[in-house]
Parts: sequence; C-alpha cells; structure tokens
Amino acid sequence: MAADRPPVAAEVRAWVAVGLTLAVNLIGGAWWAATLSADMRNLREALAVVQQRVGEAYSTHDSARDLAIIRQQLADHESRVRELEKVRGR
Repeated sequence: MAADRPPVAAEVRAWVAVGLTLAVNLIGGAWWAATLSADMRNLREALAVVQQRVGEAYSTHDSARDLAIIRQQLADHESRVRELEKVRGR
C-alpha cells in the first residue's frame, strides 16, 4: 500500500502548485474587480457630465418646441388618413 502513494516530495510539490495557482487566481480576481470598479466609477462621472451638459443645452422651451412639431406632424398624418378613409369609403 505504501508503494502506491507517491513520495512526500511529490505531494508537497503538488500542494505548493495548487496553492500558487489559487494565489495567482485570487490576485488576478482582485485586480480584475479593482479595474472594473475604477472603470464603472469613470463611466458614472462621464455620464454625470453628459447629463449636466444636456440639461444645460436642451431647455424646457426647446422640448416644448420639438413636441409641438411632432404633434403637428401627427395631426397632419391623421388628417391624411381620414381623407383616405373617406375616399375608400365611397
């Protein structure tokens, strides 16, 4: 039975290799998480700047003007559809 087991040195080397592998994976995971966290922080800051600039550049008056144009286009479309329905309904 003792002949079936590898020498102690081989077992120690195997456990050292497992330990090193786990340590490298842990360090890599921590580095990845830190990098991802920093990227997310930078993205949040950039998004806040964009939101601020859009808020300053696009006022309530601008949005009301744009909505009025869209409503007029919808009203024109509806009137054309009604005219077509009248023609086809004859």
